[in-house]
Amino acid sequence: LRGKFETQQLRKNLKDQMTRLLMQLEDLEKFKDEFDSQEEWLEEKQETEEQLKQFQEFLNRTLSGDLTLVDEFSSVQLAIQATISKAFKTPEIIRLFADKEPEHLREKLKELERDVKTKKITKKSFKSQAYEILYGLAKLGDKLTPKEKEFMTSFEASNLDLKSQ
Repeated sequence: LRGKFETQQLRKNLKDQMTRLLMQLEDLEKFKDEFDSQEEWLEEKQETEEQLKQFQEFLNRTLSGDLTLVDEFSSVQLAIQATISKAFKTPEIIRLFADKEPEHLREKLKELERDVKTKKITKKSFKSQAYEILYGLAKLGDKLTPKEKEFMTSFEASNLDLKSQ
């Protein structure tokens, strides 16, 4: 029993820290226009990304020394790595991925499908965010439909074409 409370407390603190950083990133995107300048916004975003990198380094050190936490924090670590590497661009999707909530990711995908039909978002934005969600679902081990797999392949191919131009 000794250490069980401490481990639970550490889990809670780490999850709270991750949630805080991802919400901060989400707020930066949401309130981008409220900053005095683009430079100020970019500075804040870079600072938050740096905090995420430091948090990831801490997790790496923790995971290498405490195997009981590996399962608990592997999704957090993947989400942070994806954020830093820019695999995910939407903070809300990053948060849902880190929380290991495929059902919420699927709900978000349905919202996006509705929003693109009602023209609340552009097709380009839909495709980008839908890809992020499907990528996250695949990383979480959620089964993708053949149509979803085809969408991902098509999206990846079109992005490769754009990068090679």
